[in-house]
Amino acid sequence: HPLLSQASAPRAVFLLNPVDRVAKPFWAHYAASQAALRALLTIYAQENPAIQTHLLEPPPTDTWLFREAYPGHPGPLNTPDQTAAWVLEHI
Repeated sequence: HPLLSQASAPRAVFLLNPVDRVAKPFWAHYAASQAALRALLTIYAQENPAIQTHLLEPPPTDTWLFREAYPGHPGPLNTPDQTAAWVLEHI
């Protein structure tokens, strides 16, 4: 945070998963951690108005973790490069 405060146009970018707003069996622990993170970051943004804070939910991305969590997902899935470009478009 001290380094961000020294920047001429400080930004903090956080990627979230909407699972905290969707009741999904067997995902309670992850959903709770995402809800807590969303709350923490929302408060962080309010407490630090000089830092432009982005809370983003990127589209599904073809990663090892996504394939493990959603086997057989019908797609389409973004490549990691497509998701990176999406993030840059939204900040």
